[in-house]
Amino acid sequence: RGMGPISRLRFGFIRSVFGKDPRSYLEIGPGAGTLMDLFKKTGADVIGIEPDATAATWLRREKGFQVFNAFFEDFCNSDEFSKYVGYFDVAVLSHVLEHVEKPIELLRIVRRLLNPQTGLLYIEVPNLLKPYSDGLKWQDHCDPGHLSYYSPEYLRCVVQQAGFRSVFLNADFFPP
Repeated sequence: RGMGPISRLRFGFIRSVFGKDPRSYLEIGPGAGTLMDLFKKTGADVIGIEPDATAATWLRREKGFQVFNAFFEDFCNSDEFSKYVGYFDVAVLSHVLEHVEKPIELLRIVRRLLNPQTGLLYIEVPNLLKPYSDGLKWQDHCDPGHLSYYSPEYLRCVVQQAGFRSVFLNADFFPP
């Protein structure tokens, strides 16, 4: 059903890398919340930041999630931000980073929200070197909502410039 199988694949990967069930989970741009659902079932404190008001309202009302209806930058300037510094075991940006004007700045702030000893950041973006990784609709890599395109090495560079130490890349996570 919809994103269920893909979310289960992401969920399994994140849990295997983290090594256990995280106690706290942040998703920036959770969409329909299918990945949030899976982490909530493990007992994690699940929080989302969603700029689309309709999606945020639906996630709160229908799924019972704590979701902040804001762009991430606005959330960072809110009163809520400081209570989450160093709080999250896992943060996820799935098909979000390519829409961000200043990705290194955003990732530096996400890093502040992660537990400094054990925090894990999962990023998924279309692969510039694999034209169909962005779906058949945008096979010529011209999605008007994308501000940046990432090859694996460019993504590694951005993530390292944001201060993350250990970076694992998998350019073959989803076929094709």
